[in-house]
Parts: sequence; C-alpha cells; structure tokens
Amino acid sequence: MGSEEISKPSLWLDVAGRRTPVWVHAPERPARAVITSHGLTNDHRDAPLFGDLRRDLLEDGDTVVVEFDYPGSGLADGELKDKRFHILRMALEGVVSHVKREIAPGLPVSIVGRSIGGTVALATAPESRPARMALMSPPFELTRNIASLKGDVDAEGFFPLPYWAAPSGQVKGARSLSDEFFEELEVEERRVRKAAVEVTDTLLVSSTEDPKVESEEMKRLWEMLSSRSGNHHMVVESDHNYEAVADSVRSAIKAWICG
Repeated sequence: MGSEEISKPSLWLDVAGRRTPVWVHAPERPARAVITSHGLTNDHRDAPLFGDLRRDLLEDGDTVVVEFDYPGSGLADGELKDKRFHILRMALEGVVSHVKREIAPGLPVSIVGRSIGGTVALATAPESRPARMALMSPPFELTRNIASLKGDVDAEGFFPLPYWAAPSGQVKGARSLSDEFFEELEVEERRVRKAAVEVTDTLLVSSTEDPKVESEEMKRLWEMLSSRSGNHHMVVESDHNYEAVADSVRSAIKAWICG
C-alpha cells in the first residue's frame, strides 16, 4: 500500500457483483470529470503518478476527479483471483456509467489509465465512450504475454499477465491455465484490438526503458491507434512508473484531458 493515508470512500457501488469503493473529488462548478484506472498491483492511492495527478487536475477548480479500487485491490471486495480481465472491465464500465448518470450528468467524462488499468480503459471505450483517454503503458497483447509463461509457472485462477506484474509470492504462473481460460482471454484481447482502431482523442504514453511493457509492443499498439485522427503518442525515457519524467507526463496528461 502507498504512504498516503486512506480516507473513507464517498460511496460504494455494486459492480461486477462486488462492492467497490469510490472516491469523488468535486469542485462547485465542474466543467468535466476524470476517472482514474489504476494498475494490477496498486489501488487508487499508490498507483504511481495518480496522487500528484489528482492534485494537478483539482487545482483549477473545474474538474471532478473520481477514483476507485478494482476488485481484489485496496478496500474493494474480492481476492487476487477476481482480477480477471473481464471482471476489471465490468467494474470500470459500472463506475463510468454511475459517474455519467449520477455524478457528472451532461459533462464530458474522460479516463486516465495506467498499465493494465489503461488496457481495461481501452477495452471499455466503445461502450463507455469517454470524451478523452490517457493511457500509460497499457499492455494489450494479453494472450502472447501469458502464453509465454505456460510451462514455466503455475497461475491457476490468477489474472492473465506475466508474473512480473504482481507482488512477489502472489503469482503461481500459467501451467495449469485451462483452454477455457485462454478462450476467455482471447475474447477480451479481440475487444481491446477492435477498440484500438476505433477510438479517437486518445493519448498513449510509453517508455523506451520500460522493463515491464516492451516498447515494441507499444509501437504495435500505436500503429492501430494512429489509424484514426485525433490520437497522439508521447514517448519518454523512464521506467514503468515514469519516475524520472513524472512532472512532464502529468503535465501532458492534464493538458490532454483539460485542453
């Protein structure tokens, strides 16, 4: 968990069959809303960049910032096995629907996603129709990534991403994954790929030095995103958390979302 003190959720939603905590930071006269979508091993508090990004987005007093914990993370119901891709997708879809209906009706609603949280945001885009998206190193070749582990490790019931993406000792790998598991994952990857050639107004941020998401994978994703006008690719030299370039990445995301 991050060092930031946890606060009481603004509300709880029942999404994907699980109680999900949601934090709403709302100014008096909002012009837009932004939902943050954290990564696999984080929650809304300690996802890299998100705390400072929240403060950046709130400082002008015209943006509603909505944060939540995915099933199996933070205060949300669930365990590691609940971090299957379709469950995360259903959770984000539920949050977006509630924000559009109850928190920011009539306002443009955007999504900022980091790592797998960005992949989930991309997968939901055709249905949730965000005004804009900012995606930070979203791994999208899901079946290739997990298939590369098969035979090396054993990850029954765990989320389909390489073992580097999870805390030490919590992943068992891929040896025992069933054919049904891979069929489910293939369906979700097709959803992501379809969205990648349909979405507009999307900022992709990737790093040439990322040890977790290969830069070549991000180039392949950009090839799909670039088929539509209105998308942009920001390439930086840093790690998966963008620690060396955090200020410039946050500034670019804020300008993209609020511009």
